[in-house]
Amino acid sequence: MNLSECYRILGLRSSASYEEIKSSYRRLARRYHPDLNPGSTQQAEQFIQLNAAYRRLMELVKPTGIGDRPSTPSAAPRSPA
Repeated sequence: MNLSECYRILGLRSSASYEEIKSSYRRLARRYHPDLNPGSTQQAEQFIQLNAAYRRLMELVKPTGIGDRPSTPSAAPRSPA
């Protein structure tokens, strides 16, 4: 899943901050959670996609220390190749 898909799934712009990503994920997770939509295969699939997108973005923007919160994925440190 590429980054633009991740932002699209979460309904965000590519410049979204850490807090915006987290807030959008929580809002959408409540909407699509399988426990709230039993028997809905479509919403279960959306929940799986939502989780994958969130994990991918959080790998890039998660805080690395106290008070250290990158506001965009481009500000996140790059891992060595």
